[in-house]
Amino acid sequence: MYVADSGNARIQLFKPGQSNATTIAGTGAPETFTFKKPIAVILDSDGYLFIADFDGHCIIRSARSGFYCLFGCTYHPGTASNQLHSPQSLSFDSYGNLYVADSENHRIQKFILRTNSCDISYNLPKFCSNATWNPNAITVGDSISIGIYPQGLFINNNNTVYMSATSSNNILVWLEGNASPQTYNSPDISDPGAIFVTVNGAVYVYNNGINGSINTWVHNGAGGSTPAMLVNSTCNGIFVDIEDNIYCSMSDFHTVLLFNNGTYTSLIIAGNGSAGSGPYMLNTPRGIFVDINLNLYIADCRNNRVQLLQGEYPNMRTVVGNGSNEIITFDCPTSVILDADGYLFILDSNNQRIVGSNADGYRCIVGCINGLIPILDELYQPWSLSFDSYGNIYVDDFGNSRLQKFLFISNSCDEVIVYNDTLTSTTNLNITTTTSYQNGGQSTSSIFLPTCLTPLSINSNCNTSASICDIRQPCQNNSTCINDNTTIRGYNCNCLSGFNGTECQYDYRICQLRTCSYNGICYQLSNTTFTCSCNEGWQGVHCGIKINYCENITCYNQGVCQSLSSNYTCLCENASYSAMLNIGGISSAPESIPSNSGNSIDTQHKTPSQD
Repeated sequence: MYVADSGNARIQLFKPGQSNATTIAGTGAPETFTFKKPIAVILDSDGYLFIADFDGHCIIRSARSGFYCLFGCTYHPGTASNQLHSPQSLSFDSYGNLYVADSENHRIQKFILRTNSCDISYNLPKFCSNATWNPNAITVGDSISIGIYPQGLFINNNNTVYMSATSSNNILVWLEGNASPQTYNSPDISDPGAIFVTVNGAVYVYNNGINGSINTWVHNGAGGSTPAMLVNSTCNGIFVDIEDNIYCSMSDFHTVLLFNNGTYTSLIIAGNGSAGSGPYMLNTPRGIFVDINLNLYIADCRNNRVQLLQGEYPNMRTVVGNGSNEIITFDCPTSVILDADGYLFILDSNNQRIVGSNADGYRCIVGCINGLIPILDELYQPWSLSFDSYGNIYVDDFGNSRLQKFLFISNSCDEVIVYNDTLTSTTNLNITTTTSYQNGGQSTSSIFLPTCLTPLSINSNCNTSASICDIRQPCQNNSTCINDNTTIRGYNCNCLSGFNGTECQYDYRICQLRTCSYNGICYQLSNTTFTCSCNEGWQGVHCGIKINYCENITCYNQGVCQSLSSNYTCLCENASYSAMLNIGGISSAPESIPSNSGNSIDTQHKTPSQD
């Protein structure tokens, strides 16, 4: 049970069977949020909190990266659409829209969920806690194909790889499955650097040019590029958020600049222009990442840390590195990205390695020994990194003038054995293990398998298939699994119509559980169209509009029309009158009611077709 403990300015959690609460937000819970008077708390399906702060005049929510302001973020009472005055309570509808009882403004406010807030162009793969990557990279492009010292990398959710070939003044584009890149030139771009590609395919690239700018460019379009944002310093990192605002990380000025797409104005949102390590300062910031909640992560190179700027807070919080409680240390982090669970993956440039996080903390995943000690010959001054949709990590290996690809070991989340060079899961298999002991301590277990004539058969009777499709059964939603040793995963999934994803895990059918509201029935007409058969009393494309049966109905003698679930009634406030009766489809007047009969009200139902 979650309790808004308003007088103590905190949120308390009472677990089942326990009388003592745990403070999870506010006073007594460090690094959360300072409330004034939290008065209501609700949760979403992922367990994140949404809190109404009565005296703070705002709505606060939690996320993987902490707490931040969602609505009313001026923290002052007001009547504007983005302000609240003493919010009293809040609630979700089935579409994710948030309703707030704005008490002192005497109104109910509805904050509409941005349905396109998850329409992102980059990849956010989901990993298990013990996910691993092959430490030996594949070279996708070398100095012959990409030139020397490339300074920009981006991979969209179609697995198209974009890279700024800085030395040759062009953009290289690898389509998925193609080993050789296509070369796209724009006559008004020189020394291209940091790069970002939006959902609609617009390429934003830092154009060193004469004064420096961020240009937007459609690589298969005509007419070259168009300046989207003018800057007076090098952009070592570019990001375009879900509201099409443009961010530029300016290392020389120790700031991050934001170009607001709505007001067409630029402002500094992080750093004060001087190198420093204070909570509002940066020192040579490099790569940046903005999540769908508009939280800004900054690879603060010379401070050897990653900073987080949330909402409209003036100060930043150190997530990892110098000034944090994490034990891992950095030497000039240059790039930071997130996975689907909000865990960070960081390019530690001078340590020539990639650091990743999970529920257990931070660990080295590429370029290290024993998960911590760097191997200095794996990468050299890496510049940036990016995921593809399979979880593979691409690195702009700047110092080596090459593009490296580190393969995600897709079955690293399973316990595996090696038999005839075939990776086989031991889950649910009858395999005998023995354990040896040395010097009083336990050594690694050994797994013994019988000798089977067929490599993909195991078990003591050699009658259990060890193929990935049979053991893991990875394909979802009744799709067909096909073993394929030529792919990284070792299998392919043939999806039924309406499903997509490497394991057919994404349901894109137009008729979803909530396509038709209030138990309406959805009928698919084509791949892109549908119709809803609404229950009685509801109408609209999604059956979300309640029918007003009183529309165009007049009740006589000051009677009041009341809309019911399937018809309406007239409430007769004058005791001398009553509603018409509907008997067998024939309207007839009731017996007269004496004037002294009190205030009785006849609520005889009528259909909308009656006058």
